[in-house]
Amino acid sequence: MRAAWRWVRRRLRSRWSYRLPGEGLFFIVVTLLIGLAALNTGAQLLYLVFGMLCAFWVLSDVMATSSMARLELSRRAPRMVTAGKPVEIAAVVENRKRLWPSFSLRVSDFDGAGHEVGRGFVAWVRPRQSAPAPYRCVFPRRGIQRLAQMQVATRFPFGLIERRMRREVADEVLVLPPVVPVGDLVRRARAELGQRESRLKGQGAGLYGIRHYTPADPAREIHWKLSARSGSLLVREFESDERRRSTVVLDNRLPADASRAARERLEEAVVLAASLVEYLVRQGHEVELVTASGRVPFSAGPPQATRCHRALALLLPEPETAASPWRLAQSDESVRFAVLFGGQPAPAGESLIALRVEDCASLLARALQPPGTPDAPAVTVFEDLPARVYDREARA
Repeated sequence: MRAAWRWVRRRLRSRWSYRLPGEGLFFIVVTLLIGLAALNTGAQLLYLVFGMLCAFWVLSDVMATSSMARLELSRRAPRMVTAGKPVEIAAVVENRKRLWPSFSLRVSDFDGAGHEVGRGFVAWVRPRQSAPAPYRCVFPRRGIQRLAQMQVATRFPFGLIERRMRREVADEVLVLPPVVPVGDLVRRARAELGQRESRLKGQGAGLYGIRHYTPADPAREIHWKLSARSGSLLVREFESDERRRSTVVLDNRLPADASRAARERLEEAVVLAASLVEYLVRQGHEVELVTASGRVPFSAGPPQATRCHRALALLLPEPETAASPWRLAQSDESVRFAVLFGGQPAPAGESLIALRVEDCASLLARALQPPGTPDAPAVTVFEDLPARVYDREARA
């Protein structure tokens, strides 16, 4: 019997936990004082009041336990978010009881280190139904955010005792680096960045030539002044525009004994590279990302920006013996943008546009500062991840 009782106690402790709030402690003290007064005086009225207070306590425990019984927890979280931007996550509470609803549930979410990420509230959940408890949080650093546990608690109905139940619910969220406006920096570095004329006939902006009008030509391409002079309809032919190809090079090699300040500068360089990729993609360029960890081949459009941001989110410092990214970027047709940090010199003999972290320190400081809103707790996980796990996902 003792072994069975110890097993039951371990099971109860593993699923349930209690917390006595200030109101409950005050209620216990008042109940004990009235009980002592009833024992000393023998007054039946005090015994009646003492019995009613005990009944309130028992009723609070029973109803809180009934409200917490047969609850299942799950989570609806986005797979990719941007660092520094508020994101909404929904903690879902499912009530599997047949008859009794659950009331006044507070749902908390925790990361792998046991830190609370956010908290939501559900007023009540009907039997055999579920209800979401949304909350907002901010992930200030790039990387993989692991959400490991969820906890549901209630003080129903009188607030005298708090019942808690914690479950293991694992999820992962990929946090992309933030993006800052770098258009002015790029324009100052290279004013002529953009599309160039290829001297071939096509759909562009430059004038290629004049020819006679055919019924297949659109009317908006008719050159009316020359047509009036010659007495016949003439149309304009344009030169096709050759899309500029751009390569963003980030040398993420660091010595093994690199200081924390050097690693922070690398984080700023990652943000600058992500911002540069976003700007070039929006300008309609084909973009390639090259780092010491690998490369993202040329492509265009929003999917290419997402691929580059994912690679930068999973980027780790490489040892100094790793392959140089300047050797990987062998395309001579593209304009090379070098993201430099920590006084890194540009390779000699390279034709490139160098953007230094120091040139946009104010922009990066605003992007990397931790959020201070009280309803959006900051969760920093980049430095806490095991290097082998992080590196494996980056390689994949």
